[in-house]
Amino acid sequence: MLRILLKLVPILLLCGCGGGLPESLPAGFLNETRHSDEQLWTIWKTAQQILSQRVDLNPLQRSMSGAKADIHPGDSRALQVKPHQLLVSPEVEPSWVELSLFVFPSFFEAESPFDALPPPDFLA
Repeated sequence: MLRILLKLVPILLLCGCGGGLPESLPAGFLNETRHSDEQLWTIWKTAQQILSQRVDLNPLQRSMSGAKADIHPGDSRALQVKPHQLLVSPEVEPSWVELSLFVFPSFFEAESPFDALPPPDFLA
């Protein structure tokens, strides 16, 4: 009995540290970008509209290799979701050289041991 209690108490403590329901937080973004909050809301609402109509699970595979479409019906519940203090921060875009090394590795075979460097951090 004591063993069960010793396992149950920490679990209850961890569950109680949630700080309330997400709905208790104000809807909006924690914006760390140069975009305005209006622009972020426009992007959010556009994504909601798209997800409520259909979900395309493999658009890149279809455009690059002609894979069969994997499109599922949308879900109208997507229109009800609100961002509750969603962090939006900028990411550094990879250069074309880094992207070409990632997408076409066979074209850039290593000539010496010094050329065989690990991929950039953003690809790991």
